[in-house]
Amino acid sequence: MKRWMVGLLGLCLAVSGTLAKEPPLKMLYLGLSKGFAHSSVGPCGRTLEALGKQTGLWTTKVSEDIADLSPANIGQWDLIFFFTTGDLGFDAATKKALLDWIDQGGGFAGFHSATDTYYDWADYGKLMGGYFAGHPWNQVARFKVEDPDHPAFADLAPSFEFLEEIYVFRDFDRTKQKVLVSLDNSSVDASRGASVRPDLYYANAWCKDVGQGRMMYNGFGHHDGAFADPKMHQMIIGMVKWLAKLDWQSDPAIIEKTKAGDVAGLTAMVAKRPEALRGEPVRALGAINKPAAADAITKFVAPDQPLDLRLAALNAMGRSARFAPAALVPLMGDAAAEVRRAAVNAVGRKAGEPAEKVLLAALRHEQADVRAAAVQVLAGIDTPSVTEALLGMVKSGDAATMRTALTALMGRKDERIAAVLIDAAKNPTEASRSLLPVIVERLSAMAGTDEVFAILRGLLTHPDGNVRAAAVRAVGASGRAEAGGLIAPRLFDRDNNVANAANEVTAKIPNLDLKGYMTPYIRDWLVVGPFDRDHDKDFGPETNLSAAASYDGQDGKATWKAAQAGADGLLNLRNVIAAKDNCLGYAWTVIDAPKDCEAQLRLGSDDGAKVWLNGKQVLDIKADRGLNRDGDRVNVSLKAGANTLLVKVDQGGGDWSLTLRLGSEQGGLDGLKFALPH
Repeated sequence: MKRWMVGLLGLCLAVSGTLAKEPPLKMLYLGLSKGFAHSSVGPCGRTLEALGKQTGLWTTKVSEDIADLSPANIGQWDLIFFFTTGDLGFDAATKKALLDWIDQGGGFAGFHSATDTYYDWADYGKLMGGYFAGHPWNQVARFKVEDPDHPAFADLAPSFEFLEEIYVFRDFDRTKQKVLVSLDNSSVDASRGASVRPDLYYANAWCKDVGQGRMMYNGFGHHDGAFADPKMHQMIIGMVKWLAKLDWQSDPAIIEKTKAGDVAGLTAMVAKRPEALRGEPVRALGAINKPAAADAITKFVAPDQPLDLRLAALNAMGRSARFAPAALVPLMGDAAAEVRRAAVNAVGRKAGEPAEKVLLAALRHEQADVRAAAVQVLAGIDTPSVTEALLGMVKSGDAATMRTALTALMGRKDERIAAVLIDAAKNPTEASRSLLPVIVERLSAMAGTDEVFAILRGLLTHPDGNVRAAAVRAVGASGRAEAGGLIAPRLFDRDNNVANAANEVTAKIPNLDLKGYMTPYIRDWLVVGPFDRDHDKDFGPETNLSAAASYDGQDGKATWKAAQAGADGLLNLRNVIAAKDNCLGYAWTVIDAPKDCEAQLRLGSDDGAKVWLNGKQVLDIKADRGLNRDGDRVNVSLKAGANTLLVKVDQGGGDWSLTLRLGSEQGGLDGLKFALPH
């Protein structure tokens, strides 16, 4: 019998006054990178170890060994957490063992890049609920808690700020999983994810039942500091409780007493449970609309109670209709900072004018942490009175509070906000400096005015790469004739985020004059295929490159045919070769150079690719990946006259495409021409 099942049985036996004294849950943390390696993988593992010891709920094995998931070994774990990328090397038996383990009652979770894993394992994608398809934002953003009762987010404010590299996901269907947290679009330029999510809906955490087991995805965790944040600690502890079915909404004993309105029974359970779980029956009291439940909650929130029970009681007060917002005001003056902040968050759970008035009054509280917590909650309330209060907070108070107020204002419609943003960009303060990228994105809507354009132009060389990237996008949005010449040098920025931003802008505006720094994307190609997916095999074109040649392909003889990329330079190989998976194809074009010159070849491909220039291999990328325009760059030498360019592109599954153009940091590429081979 699994440890968590034994523990849950023990909880059920709590009715009779006994609780099985089982060892802590056993967690396997797989921090394995076969693609991009996040520096936060290590801090995540150390945090899991520390929190497990602190709570006594679990022990952690930090591992990079896939043998820990083999059929022979997987049964020892109660919880498995992934922070992974790429194809991890599981054999068929290990894949089956993992899925069976979850289906039979295991608790599985993935952090951040766990959705950037196993693109060619369909069952894994189904388990995760979606795949990584880009990260348009890397900034402090606001997130909305969509399920405030889920244990991973129950003690957070209804909306909160977090520094994160925020993913967008393909193949994500919100009807097939329960969304827990989503991005507040007012805190970012939401349109930057529209190519993946036309609905502009960006989930960041979700969960679902899988057979008898459970899974949860937590999209936070890109930055090392994420795992030092108390909000992340609360998330992790809540994740463990929910995955192991130890929270108040999952524990059968608590559910039974809550449905029966058994206040005395729930109260009695508190003393019989392990310390890390004793707050769960107190939380359950908030779901019982009886005077006795309110009395019990009031007793648990008293100053003489342990801190964990007081916080659980505050959570219950926030959900209980028995407590008006004003009843929480005295607790905002508590000696414990945790209680003060929890009291503000509890008011935030109560909608309507009375709660709004209490929160507005809290902006004048003597305690700075109360004021900061109130601003965080009010940031999610868009009313004229709240907007007025936030405008006042932008220029008064501590830096953190001013920053939160500014963040909240950026998504609101008020003519006064434009002046606030312009002033923040021209005269950055301690409070606004970290928000400059978002401020610049907001100013892009006003980039056509001389005042704002001058500000944006100056920020193209700002020392912070995130600011430069935002300025590139904003300048591109201005529609001014000089925009191309200003953006072109940023295509070669040493910060990839800036270069990628310039790539995005120039792809959206194909006729932008780039002053010889960058050619247009190559649009005219000859293509041939499909062939079997063997990245290193020559199927003929690599040694017999002739427009008249035919080759042995998957569907018989394959011959060259003309194809044209879209206006944005994207050559969709599924459309021009075959709508197939597990194959590859070739694309061929000619570059006509007026003289010998140096250039940078910039490739984007889905999936991996090889590139030959004049018969010499210059790039070899073996990977399963989505297309990243200009993502692969290599310096090449062009000869005067015709230069043959041959590209082999792998196809694992999903999209199959390429983009290619040439650039030069020194300029001078105006004379290059592209033509179909003869």
